[in-house]
Amino acid sequence: MIWSMLEGDTSGCVLSVNLETRRVVKILDGLAFPNGLALSADGQRLLVSITKEYKIFIISFRQARDAAKNGVKITNPSVLIDNLLGFPNNIELISNELVVAIPIVKDNFDLSLTVAKYPLVNK
Repeated sequence: MIWSMLEGDTSGCVLSVNLETRRVVKILDGLAFPNGLALSADGQRLLVSITKEYKIFIISFRQARDAAKNGVKITNPSVLIDNLLGFPNNIELISNELVVAIPIVKDNFDLSLTVAKYPLVNK
């Protein structure tokens, strides 16, 4: 996982799995470390945290359902929150409030110091 973050890998995705047919469809891809999902209180929207991009996407459940049904990808997810103060990790909706875990704040993240702890990485 750490290599994915360091290299800027965008191979992350969101899958839809039909539990009856066991059909798996990639409904969203090209993501830089998706790391959290939450369902809106009304069940009509899906929120996806994108760790490497400091943002949270919001997708209508209808859009996700249609993408899964038709076997196509969502190409234009809406950005709910952009430029978070750090890497969003897990997200959860509690009483209509979005709670976001941020384990590393941008201002406190120095990649050279982080990598320096691991001698094999420096070689």
